[in-house]
Amino acid sequence: MNWAKVILLFRQLVDDTVGPPFKWPPDQVLEFAEAAQRDAARRSHLLVSARKAPSVADVVAGEPVVELDSRVIFIRRARLASQGLPLRIVTRKDMDAAYPGWERAAPSTPSVLIPDGETGAATLYPPPTVDDQLVMTVVHEPLDPITDPDAESPELPERYQRGLIYGMAELAFLRPDSETFNPGAAEKAAVRFEAEFGPKTSGLNERFSLENYYDVGDFQ
Repeated sequence: MNWAKVILLFRQLVDDTVGPPFKWPPDQVLEFAEAAQRDAARRSHLLVSARKAPSVADVVAGEPVVELDSRVIFIRRARLASQGLPLRIVTRKDMDAAYPGWERAAPSTPSVLIPDGETGAATLYPPPTVDDQLVMTVVHEPLDPITDPDAESPELPERYQRGLIYGMAELAFLRPDSETFNPGAAEKAAVRFEAEFGPKTSGLNERFSLENYYDVGDFQ
């Protein structure tokens, strides 16, 4: 469904179909929609990309650090475009234990990728000798803002899109307004949203996940 349909379902849920003027004006509702989708993606890890932004990053000869798109939550798989085999994804702690002094390695063909949750970047070991591209499978946040609700659809798979209205409703009822502020209704909507997309994810947990979760599975 397109965003216009999602917004209509939201307005039906919160009894705000008569307007304009609406209880919540269109620009506010778009804010709710974008925030709900971003929250849903962070909770559920349903947005996964490979071979296109944000899953491709430039690699510079002699430079071990690769800057990742800020919307990447964590990396599930990675390889160099010039190579057929995937890179091993390991933690800095494991590298320190197995390869003391690894950060001073001479350039060669990289075989390992070390994500860094603090900087949001990743390090190739050993450093590359030629320019290349890092091609990954990544879990990420939504990529595009809503500019045309009639022409655009949520980035989440369609079977989950209806659930966004509960995240939107929670935000709407928590808006500091004397006529619409309703903590009870917000709590009920939050329960429905969590049932669809899972519990809320903290930024600290996401930062930890970038460094520590890959082949071993997902995180919550």
